[in-house]
Amino acid sequence: MSSNPRIVIVSEAFPPDYSGAGLGAQFLAKSLNNKDLLYRVITRTKSRFSDENSPFYIDEIKFYRIVYFQQLLNRVTNNRYLKLLILLLDFPFVFIKTTFFFFRNKNHVDVFFFVSTKWISLVLSFWCVLFKKKYIIETTLLGHDDPIVNTTKKYIWFKRKIKNYQFKNASAVTNISMLLANQCHKFGLPSKKVFTIPYSVNLSKFHSVEYDYKIELKKRLLKNHLSYPIILFTGVLIARKGIDIVYNTFKEILKDYPDAVLIFAGPQGAPGQELHLAEIIRDIKAEGIEKHVVFSGAVTNIEDYFNIADLFFFPSREEGFGRVFIEAMACELPVVTKEIVGITDYIFGNNENGIVVKSEHTTDFVNAIKNVLEDSDLRNTLISNARIKVNTEFSDKEVLNKYLGLFEWVLNTKLNFQD
Repeated sequence: MSSNPRIVIVSEAFPPDYSGAGLGAQFLAKSLNNKDLLYRVITRTKSRFSDENSPFYIDEIKFYRIVYFQQLLNRVTNNRYLKLLILLLDFPFVFIKTTFFFFRNKNHVDVFFFVSTKWISLVLSFWCVLFKKKYIIETTLLGHDDPIVNTTKKYIWFKRKIKNYQFKNASAVTNISMLLANQCHKFGLPSKKVFTIPYSVNLSKFHSVEYDYKIELKKRLLKNHLSYPIILFTGVLIARKGIDIVYNTFKEILKDYPDAVLIFAGPQGAPGQELHLAEIIRDIKAEGIEKHVVFSGAVTNIEDYFNIADLFFFPSREEGFGRVFIEAMACELPVVTKEIVGITDYIFGNNENGIVVKSEHTTDFVNAIKNVLEDSDLRNTLISNARIKVNTEFSDKEVLNKYLGLFEWVLNTKLNFQD
């Protein structure tokens, strides 16, 4: 092993296509690149930066992009037969491009790091096993890329075989939450190969601001700095994220707080996922509360929204981790959420740094929110504990150290680099 091992990160999503997994891949890529440990990032990100048939650079990181046929398909045709034809060509194309990369670069790479399990990682894992190259899998969402096949989905036998093959031959599996780590244990992976490394938060970007600046932000983003309380939700506006719970709870809060404002900060869901959102928009108009509910759409300055809010309300029904939790906590914004075993207990403990509601009853969420708004001691305790938790467990520095420890274990070597 050389004193300077080289790592390839494989992530189908990568900014400017934003997702939790993509942002995690970006953080790791930049960090490894700064320490001269990154060899390439392989991605299928939908946004075209430059010539898709050659490596290229973004933020001084070298990429290898594989064309995203399905996304191209949606732009050029609505013919379902043509879509099916091109979709059938997608895997052979991925196989050829990925195989070409592997054989051209295998002697320069020490370990492959797969962010979730998609077609590219499937092909690479196959070649890695044959040529005895090390690879690591990171799981990011329950029922999608964890090793246990979701029984509620119609997985055919070869998909099950694929998952078994990938995970059993991995050098290690790292998970962004205990929920996903437990899946690995249930699957039967040796405990020594199972790691838990959460998402991190950039504390230079996400932090509290002075009161005067907060007022300026309120005027800029809301046009009314007297609104109180401001309740924030951020994420894709789909049922899985609990937007119906958010809205129904807010209507009850509005009865006691007539100046309250709810901000939905996030993009609409994909086609077929608009049902709850359409119902909410209709009800807002019927209730005549348009000035109390703000839809910001997708934003790049989400930290500003955290800093004008009085409470972060995120009752998601399913997450792999929930990066927005630690972003809110870093901005000293108290959090109310819905219980997701293996995630909320991992981040919040026993309601020590956030309020976790164990039901979907509107009344329970209303009571939790009112308690935070009206009990200053509780609010200050939540904020103080959250600040400590973020600094000690979820900062970029702490999380990167965990990744470096993982790579040292897999490579069986001490990484040598300058800080």
